[in-house]
Amino acid sequence: MISRKLTLLLGWLLALATTHAQTVDYTKQIVPLFDTYCIDCHSADDADGEFVLDTFAALMKGGKEGVAIVAGKGNESMLVKFLEGRSGRGGKNEFMPPGKREKLKPEEIALIKAWIDAGAKGPIIAEGKPMPKEVITPKIIPTLPPKRSIQAVAFSPKVQFIAVGRYGEVELLNPVTRAVIRKLTGIKGKANAVAFSPDGDAVYAAGGEAGIVGEVKRWKTSDGTLQQSFEGHLDAAYALAVSPDGKLIATGAYDQKIRLWDTVTGKEVALLKGHNGAVNGLSFRPDGKVLASASADRTVKLWSIPTGLRLDTLSQPTKEQTSVVFSADGKQLFAAGSDNRIRLWNISADAKEGTNKIVTSRFAHEGGILRLALSLDGKLLASTSTDKSLKLWNTADLTEKLPLEKQSDWSSALAFTDKAQLVAGRIDGSLSVYESTTGKTVMAPAPAKPAVAMAAKPTITTITPRGLQIGTKQKIIITGKNLDLAHVKFQDARLQAGSDLMASSSTQLVTYVNVPADMPRGGYEVFARTSQGETEKVKLYADDITPTTSTVADFKAAPVAIAKLPASLWGTLTEIGQHDAYRFTAKAGEELVLDLAVAQVGSTAKAPTLEIMDTNRTVLAVNRGLDSGSDPFLAWKAPADGDYIVLVSNTTMDGSAGHAYRLTIGALPYVTAWSPLAAQIGQDTKVTLIGHHLGDKASVTMKADKEGNMNVPLDAKALRFRSMPVLRVSGLTQIEEKEGNDDVKTSQFVTLPVTINGSMGFLARASEKAEPRLESLGYGKADTDHFAFDAKKGQTWIIETLATQAGSPADTKLDILYADGKPVQRVLLQAVRDSYVNFRSVDANNPDIRLQNWEEMELNEFAYLNGDVMKIVRMPRGPDGGCFFYINGGKRRAYFDTSATSHSLDEPCYVVEPR
Repeated sequence: MISRKLTLLLGWLLALATTHAQTVDYTKQIVPLFDTYCIDCHSADDADGEFVLDTFAALMKGGKEGVAIVAGKGNESMLVKFLEGRSGRGGKNEFMPPGKREKLKPEEIALIKAWIDAGAKGPIIAEGKPMPKEVITPKIIPTLPPKRSIQAVAFSPKVQFIAVGRYGEVELLNPVTRAVIRKLTGIKGKANAVAFSPDGDAVYAAGGEAGIVGEVKRWKTSDGTLQQSFEGHLDAAYALAVSPDGKLIATGAYDQKIRLWDTVTGKEVALLKGHNGAVNGLSFRPDGKVLASASADRTVKLWSIPTGLRLDTLSQPTKEQTSVVFSADGKQLFAAGSDNRIRLWNISADAKEGTNKIVTSRFAHEGGILRLALSLDGKLLASTSTDKSLKLWNTADLTEKLPLEKQSDWSSALAFTDKAQLVAGRIDGSLSVYESTTGKTVMAPAPAKPAVAMAAKPTITTITPRGLQIGTKQKIIITGKNLDLAHVKFQDARLQAGSDLMASSSTQLVTYVNVPADMPRGGYEVFARTSQGETEKVKLYADDITPTTSTVADFKAAPVAIAKLPASLWGTLTEIGQHDAYRFTAKAGEELVLDLAVAQVGSTAKAPTLEIMDTNRTVLAVNRGLDSGSDPFLAWKAPADGDYIVLVSNTTMDGSAGHAYRLTIGALPYVTAWSPLAAQIGQDTKVTLIGHHLGDKASVTMKADKEGNMNVPLDAKALRFRSMPVLRVSGLTQIEEKEGNDDVKTSQFVTLPVTINGSMGFLARASEKAEPRLESLGYGKADTDHFAFDAKKGQTWIIETLATQAGSPADTKLDILYADGKPVQRVLLQAVRDSYVNFRSVDANNPDIRLQNWEEMELNEFAYLNGDVMKIVRMPRGPDGGCFFYINGGKRRAYFDTSATSHSLDEPCYVVEPR
């Protein structure tokens, strides 16, 4: 009985093994093992023992040791012997992979043996074609719907379709309604390029999987039937062109190859080699005799058709080329790429080397150029860029005809229709059509409304007023969309909206808000909530001054009169070139503080200007920000009794509904700075507040109990400030700077470690083998302060100046000197080329410097400018652009103990190498 059971069990195992062997798939189960363990040493490029595993044919051929696989005999096959360590070569049993490399697991070797025992069947592929591979990746469910990016578009005047290439499919659209007529599926990866046959009967798309395979598909336009697959590229295909007679297609891929295919048979006609980078663009000359290619190797090449002989290499581009297109008559060629330029060449009849002269190189966009497209009549050229711009050019002289609206994302696809309309497809999945004569968007007819409208999420467009008065009950009007039955909510529980809405509709809410008398000044978020969700949060700003809101119409006749001061004035620069003028009365010698809040209130205005003038329009004071990028602030004394005008504008003269501002004006107590900037733990520190109208609140005494940053305990209700005064607290000894230390000979002696508090001297801290800081407060005269200290050879001291991070406008510079005043050498610089600053002055707040001779410089080179050593991060993007240098905390960064300081116009500059 036992023997019978054992026989049955063995029989079942043998049957299972036979079934398993028969079901082993070479492509899906065997090739991944070779890729994991073997291909590094046995690829066609440099195969150990001349044993190649790139193709099935090479595998079965074997290597120097002979045939590696004997079909039907797994144990006798040399491949298995090496994998199991029983090769017997040279009297030793060698393992493969060799050495300490990871070996195949027993079950993996068993799988290979089972495949060999079953006959070592290979994949069914054409001879010489690459072995297909399968990418196995984890499935990650996106948290948001994918954008369905548009990679390419094409138009056929014959069938009146727009082809739109997306991931894994091509859509055929009606050019008028934009409705999807049908979808063409079956292509791997992104459809990077699409094209119609000349008669419109077929649609081609190029795509594939990165690093695996490139492929081109052809579908029948009328019903979407897949007609042909063109496979041969070893990486994703990026470029596609159909010959004028429709008999050939050319494909280019990341594998740096161009392949010509017969469209009838699907066979490869020629393989074009010569590029050293991905092939991004292809274009046939209208006569079909020349093919142009654009590549990441910074060249454009010309090829003879159908032989594939290279005719010429156009090497003028300086960066990757992304697109190329022949003119309508074939006598000229346009190309563009990452160097921001469109180049134009005259192409000779035979296109041979040396006969194709460049005509012009036109700076076209601030960013790299993504795509070019030529109108069907050949008179217009369209270009799109990474700066989200889209432009039309006259092909006759390559002059700009029309800039179109700024795109919502990169426009990766362009094509003209037969109605001279431009189709633009974008990475965010959107598609637009533009009139080439006006640049206006061509709107598709609105689709029929569904029988049942779905509820939509509410949104807020504006809230009026933006200013709230502390201690009052105030009406606010909220406008937006889908606000039906909304509830108004505040993020801060101290603010309460009225329980009943005064008015409610889908576009407007009117309610009251109670602002407590003890509410601090500041911004508070409000939003609306419905059953469909919440709106975005918008800030309202509470103040103890009654807010007044004006519109652009209020300033048309005359300046708006301010009834009394202090005043809180809200406005919006909605129109281009708008200037809001307010009229106020002041007495001689009276000091008024004017605080223009723009960035502080979330405005989209980027270059606000604040001006004071008399009634004759003579400008008395102007400010465009205390620091670069900050909001304007003025403390101004009236020269005489009378009326004055304060003007609010935007330097760039643009306007929009988002260009809001708040102007606070009056004899108000403002804190603009404080001293010292540091304190010692456990010690009383008297902080002097610097500003205007501070009275008896100009000083505060505080005691810090722990290291770190500590707010100064000032009267926040009585005093106004833009940033809360903060002290840096440490355990280091604090001393005061003594004036008279402007020279090395009169240096103030200090014992380290120490913190030195000074005014445009140093507020410093230094400690041996620690993290000290040397801090500076920049108020008053810009002098040079010297401090002497003893140090021993080999000691490491860290000395740091800090001003801006502590709220100071000082732009500090630190030098370490010997006792005789000579500098301690930290690095030796050697100039390798020279330049100078042009057009505008330089300060540390702006990383952009206009340099001459920048063309000779390289990225990451060091530049020396009047004591500063900086590093180039980006080259100019146009003739009026500047070099950009690395920044730190929003300011230009300096290297080798130098400090990014202000400079005057036309300073000499040297590109240097550290020695």
